[in-house]
Amino acid sequence: MNIEQLTNQIKQVHEELYKKAILAVNISLTLRNWLQIWKTK
Repeated sequence: MNIEQLTNQIKQVHEELYKKAILAVNISLTLRNWLQIWKTK
């Protein structure tokens, strides 16, 4: 493995983890909003 391959793999890992982090935040915010709506009823 050369430096270019290593760099590409690091980029791929970063992109995948970034996508998963955004999904986790979106889910958390959605659940928070649902709970706030439920509490106000």
